[in-house]
Amino acid sequence: MVITLHEGEYLGQTRKSMECDSMKFSQTFHGNNSRTKTHRHENQYFSMLLNGVYLEKNEISETRVLPGDALFRPEGYVHQNYFTDKDVHCFNVEFGKEWMHKYDSDFKFPQQMLHFKAGITPFLVRMLVGFMKGGQTDLVEETVADFLLRVNEKSVKLRQPWLEKLLDILKNELEIFHSLHSLSERVAVHPIYMARAFKQNTGMTIGQYQLKMKLANAFHLLVNSSTPVSEISHLNGFYDDPHFINSFKSRYRISPHQFRLLLKS
Repeated sequence: MVITLHEGEYLGQTRKSMECDSMKFSQTFHGNNSRTKTHRHENQYFSMLLNGVYLEKNEISETRVLPGDALFRPEGYVHQNYFTDKDVHCFNVEFGKEWMHKYDSDFKFPQQMLHFKAGITPFLVRMLVGFMKGGQTDLVEETVADFLLRVNEKSVKLRQPWLEKLLDILKNELEIFHSLHSLSERVAVHPIYMARAFKQNTGMTIGQYQLKMKLANAFHLLVNSSTPVSEISHLNGFYDDPHFINSFKSRYRISPHQFRLLLKS
């Protein structure tokens, strides 16, 4: 039997909730060694895991969700959750029917569940910070609009074989900041052509993409380990802590140390 949850309803315990512009924000709790009944929500929503680990099951797949990860669940998506690690806290952002009518456009929400790794959804982190600080939800419309724009963009096929190699370098070699010259030598492409082709294919400059990967990895370490902030900064190639802290705060609207404290509150 599949349970249907109506607007604002969640399984588990709701510890805190608020509503803004027909969007509902909530923090929910699930105990250790528990599981939900098979269910679906009438509205689409994001759920970001703040701590603990759980397993998401649907008809065709299983997804292991780690701290900092976020799931987008479309309306009517049938699933069940298993909480086998420790107590789990989630931050949820639900889009009510009125919100959907107000912002109805050619930009549609995805029709399937999406799994975002820790640090990849900075707009959710900004919403969480505002929610935890007592309802500061400025720029909600702008951040959601940016998400919709990105998911509705047609993906560009990477035709240059060197581009795959370049992306691998930027994703996996995070301990230094790579220069344009050093990258062009490694992929054997002229630096100006490489920079132009990269932006045409990704929508970002090489520097923007490199910083995005570093901060996403830093966010992952921040929520999944007790590694000191200064060491996280070093592991991701920042030349000093203030540079790292300012870059993190610019992307997530909160400092690394403050975010750790926020997760414990």
